[in-house]
Amino acid sequence: RCRRVPPGSDSLGSAGEGVVVAAPELRAGDLIVVRAGEVVPVDGVIVDGTSQVGLEHLTGEPLPLAVAAGDEVMSGALSVDGALLLRVLRPAHESTVQKIGKLAASASASRPQIVTLLDAVAQRWSYAVVVSTAVIAVVPPLLFRAPVGPSLYRALTWLITASPCALILSTPLVYVSGLSVAAMNGVLLKGGRT
Repeated sequence: RCRRVPPGSDSLGSAGEGVVVAAPELRAGDLIVVRAGEVVPVDGVIVDGTSQVGLEHLTGEPLPLAVAAGDEVMSGALSVDGALLLRVLRPAHESTVQKIGKLAASASASRPQIVTLLDAVAQRWSYAVVVSTAVIAVVPPLLFRAPVGPSLYRALTWLITASPCALILSTPLVYVSGLSVAAMNGVLLKGGRT
């Protein structure tokens, strides 16, 4: 929620309290008031007012940035100590925060080529391993009158060593873990395709 003010307002004094509206209702050119302690809901340019804005969660910059009339402010910035009259540059769905959210979603949704390749190979390999395990367990006792115990032992040994489970499970886990660690350190990865 934010406060939209009348179009003719050119200063915080003439803006008044404004009408509370949801951020998606804002359009380019609308004027809004952002008070100290509030988050800027959409990208905008400052018409009047000064403030320190916190961008730590957006850019990683730990210190607030001083802004004044004429400066652009990103959506998601926190107005630390002053009120701002902003002219909306873009609707909420095109704002910086929305773009970051879309990038994060696409990064976690996209899969590296190696994972896609491993999935395709692993399915065929798994069928081959199961069939060959059955052959190793059944054929020697039936055709060559070999003891059942050693044949089962060989079949299970083959099943364990030839199983692609470790590779199939580890690759996506490493990928997701890498994305998570990068995000915790302020790095946003666009995707895993090369």
